[in-house]
Amino acid sequence: MTEIREKQAPSWPTPKSCALSEPGLVFHCGLGPGDAVGHDRVQSREVLRSLKKIANQMQRRLKDKSEISAQEMSLGTLELLEEEPRFNAGKGAKLQRDGRARLSAAVMCGWEQRMAGVSNLEACIHPGQIAASLLNQHDRCLTGFLATQYAKSLGVGFESPETPDRLREWAQKKEGQSGTVGCVSLDQSGKLFASTSTGGRGFERPGRVSDSCTPAGNFANRFGAVSCTGVGEDILDSGLAVAVLTRLEDGMSLQESCLRSFARFPHKKFGMIGLDRNSHIIIHATKGTLGFGIVTRNKTFVGLTANDWVKFGEKY
Repeated sequence: MTEIREKQAPSWPTPKSCALSEPGLVFHCGLGPGDAVGHDRVQSREVLRSLKKIANQMQRRLKDKSEISAQEMSLGTLELLEEEPRFNAGKGAKLQRDGRARLSAAVMCGWEQRMAGVSNLEACIHPGQIAASLLNQHDRCLTGFLATQYAKSLGVGFESPETPDRLREWAQKKEGQSGTVGCVSLDQSGKLFASTSTGGRGFERPGRVSDSCTPAGNFANRFGAVSCTGVGEDILDSGLAVAVLTRLEDGMSLQESCLRSFARFPHKKFGMIGLDRNSHIIIHATKGTLGFGIVTRNKTFVGLTANDWVKFGEKY
């Protein structure tokens, strides 16, 4: 497979959903090009190899447990994504203008419609874990130094997210556009969960808050779950995740909800993965590539482009 440059990346057709035959999960590794190490290109083989490895690991977990909750599925996948330095979350997160990695994440359980998040967290490669620990707290969104201090109070082992590749990018003052990971899941009891994690845009103003720790980028309710990726400010402007799920709650299909939520913003750069309570899934972006994986007990599938998503629909 050749490297895919942005001008060559196929455009995404009209949003189309597919139905899974059983509960499971969908995950993504961010919108590109510009988000894999290298910035100017998507390194297709390596990205797909990493996605496949994570998909296989999660399928083994699903098979090993007679019952696994939506929260366990989503957070387990998120941790694996955060541990892959090729992606811009956790280990290998991009650096802000002052050369520091500051991470953001949000988690949300749909059955309680309850969200928690952290932003600008430092010295930690699993911000998703820290966000999840806040779900049962009264104060559920923390930022900056105090978020890091809270993580320290949990006894979390601190580890620098910085890698040599990201330091080289920072030295070249390479500002990215996007790059996020996330997972949405549905369990046997019909419960939905969404989680999203990011290292930000890269070389941005220190202290910038991304969409990933807000309901615009990560949202779940009793009807569905959505995780977004792309230019954070574009996602915030459109309130993307909430827009999709509000339409779903109002009675539209997942496909129609996605179509209407994207229709007003053709020139924005963002994408999403979505899953509803009837096991319908959707993967869509305005442009570029969007690495994704789909996992159930009986199938796995990974892809990178709109054509890959179409192939999944034809195959299943």
